[in-house]
Amino acid sequence: MKIIIIGAGEVGFHLAKMLSEENHDVTLLDIDSEKCQHAREHLDVLVLEGNGGSAQTLSDAGIKKMDMLIAVTSIDEVNIMSCMFANRLGVETKVARVRNAEYSKPRALITPSQLGIDKMIHPEEEASKQIKNLIRRSAASEVAEFSGGRIQLVGIKLREESPIIGKSLQKIALEHPDIQYRTVAISRDGETIMPSGADTFNLKDHVYIIAKSEDIPEVLKFAGKEQQPANNIMILGAGKIGRRVAQMLEDKISVKLIEMNSAKTEKAAKMLKNTLIIKGDGTDIDLLKDEGISEVDAFIAVTQTDEKNVISGILAKDLGVKKAIVHVTRNDLIPVVNQIGIESVVSKSAATVDAILKYIRKGEVVSVISLEGTDVEAIELIPQLDSKVTKKPIKDCNFPAGSIVGAQIHVNEITIPTGDSMIVPGDKVIVFTRTEAISDLEKLFSP
Repeated sequence: MKIIIIGAGEVGFHLAKMLSEENHDVTLLDIDSEKCQHAREHLDVLVLEGNGGSAQTLSDAGIKKMDMLIAVTSIDEVNIMSCMFANRLGVETKVARVRNAEYSKPRALITPSQLGIDKMIHPEEEASKQIKNLIRRSAASEVAEFSGGRIQLVGIKLREESPIIGKSLQKIALEHPDIQYRTVAISRDGETIMPSGADTFNLKDHVYIIAKSEDIPEVLKFAGKEQQPANNIMILGAGKIGRRVAQMLEDKISVKLIEMNSAKTEKAAKMLKNTLIIKGDGTDIDLLKDEGISEVDAFIAVTQTDEKNVISGILAKDLGVKKAIVHVTRNDLIPVVNQIGIESVVSKSAATVDAILKYIRKGEVVSVISLEGTDVEAIELIPQLDSKVTKKPIKDCNFPAGSIVGAQIHVNEITIPTGDSMIVPGDKVIVFTRTEAISDLEKLFSP
């Protein structure tokens, strides 16, 4: 597929990297010469310097020959104009990152389709959904949902108290025969392991396990991470993410929202009904103590500054908070933050990449999620009629090396499949595989 990406920032760079590794023909366009030079030095794609909101620039870049345009600059209007021009010039698929939610409201004056946009991605909304899931599963460091929430993938960091340390995957499975689950990846010392039954769990491993949603509490329990309900939370930052998270949760649990900026506190007050809004500095220890930070179940730092989020997250942990969730804009900070005692890191850039990849994939892909700190992706697919994967048992289908079939939904029944299981057209199948093997995996699910 010939794809042009407008914007070589955090999202555009990572999209270009992943799509080029899957053998797509990628062109990356940005007006910033430094970003272009950085991309040329680190990516195997065609990098052009120019304004993505210019019809002439897009024409010079060969837009008429492209199958898809992905506009992910930091400016909504540029992304929208890029899609409008691409639509007029016959590009089949147009995707835009747009931060202003007004464009996708049900009663918007102009709809995305009228702007020539096939898929509009809202970064803050994607990040807010991730945070909401982390609050629901407070014992996990990451949570992803599949099949409308019926299946969940959780990330678990193994601490000293975990009873599974030193045991093999096979032994743990024998100890818990009544729980349907599968360990699909282990991140250890910067390396990713696609485990077999003989592999063992080690201290400080970051383990990814998939199971039915109703079985996740038991999975967390045997891993030494028994679930505790989150009844009250504290949010630092009343920007788009902070306000949206508070809105999602305020009807069910107690929420406190801290913000220094007067305009943002006023906006939050108008939007939120049951949230206590506090004007102040979220890094002020006395303020945090006065507001009872040691008694909250989770602290969420979502200001516009990565450094402030990380520092306040560390401070919250030192003051006794059970779980800290911080937002960062730079994906390269995620493994660093994970090493300093903060349980969960959310990135709207990474969430945006996942949302766009979900839309791009072929072979009836339902969803795509990248596993933080690994080179593994979780892909939910539906096999098409006469596809190769439906003709033999899983063990004989020649899945790419290291791939793991984590779950299967057949006629509304969820199972953790074995090598002898058969996949039939219409099933939903969740597969974990390395980025470079995705093209081969998609071929198995296509006719």
